[in-house]
Amino acid sequence: MLIRSVWLLHYKAAMGPESYMNYDGSSFLLAVGVVPAVTMKEALSLFDADLAKNKMSMLELWRCEQWNPKNYDSNSFAGQEINQYSEQALETNVIYSVCGISSEALDCEGSEHDYIVQSYAHR
Repeated sequence: MLIRSVWLLHYKAAMGPESYMNYDGSSFLLAVGVVPAVTMKEALSLFDADLAKNKMSMLELWRCEQWNPKNYDSNSFAGQEINQYSEQALETNVIYSVCGISSEALDCEGSEHDYIVQSYAHR
């Protein structure tokens, strides 16, 4: 019996103007992909196909991990969002992107590095 789990892919993806996730004319998105899959290899393949379907392409992937709810702080917004959508992904077999920020919003907030460091909800 294959055991499906959730893989978290911390990524940067290019967004075309026709992407449904591109609300503000951004060129890229930083986010965490929440992918139900049996293996990491399957998760990466499924996520790449999902990005392409949504008129996006992977620019960087700096972390890929199997989800464990105990690793995420339920007192932080990011931890709550990751845990909520990971549970939902297991139930629905749907891929989600969470904790995201677009390049245009990032210009207002600060640097990419600062956002990546602040967005981690790891305990």
